[in-house]
Amino acid sequence: MAQKVTNIKRVEAPIRIENAKIIWTNFAGAKGRYNQPGFRNFHLVIEDEELADNLIRDGWNLKRFKPREDGSAPDGYHMQVVVSFENRVPKVMLITKHSQTFLNEDTIELLDSADIISCDIEVRPFNWEQSDGRHGVKGYLQTLYVTIQEDPFAEKYRHIPMTSTREVEVDVVDDN
Repeated sequence: MAQKVTNIKRVEAPIRIENAKIIWTNFAGAKGRYNQPGFRNFHLVIEDEELADNLIRDGWNLKRFKPREDGSAPDGYHMQVVVSFENRVPKVMLITKHSQTFLNEDTIELLDSADIISCDIEVRPFNWEQSDGRHGVKGYLQTLYVTIQEDPFAEKYRHIPMTSTREVEVDVVDDN
């Protein structure tokens, strides 16, 4: 039996966007209405129509925003980006006013509750093809620099050294 040969153009170049907008973050991989437990992801907003047309033509899975109840719709498209630490570990940097911190598999979930000001992103392509001929390109996070809004007290307490964990044991004195 002859094997089916396809002439699918493979996408090799990553998508790089400065001042990108990301939405529907689930860096923790929490189970949700649209998410299986452990599946870390977010959506990248693509507002540039020309870029969106080129990505769609190349096989990336972009979705146009759906209209809201009032009939309005945000401009542009969005695409899901997978955050995986299995094969190629993504480089994720958390940027604040005075520092940058590398986020790993255990700390990346901090971005789910962060007030993101801006981010620069690189998404690598994964070309896939099914035996029935369907094919496309899935996005995986490669690099992400995220600048966040610090809380109002961060500057005030910056000079005090931090402990190595978020939880600190406190001795409680019982006056009874």
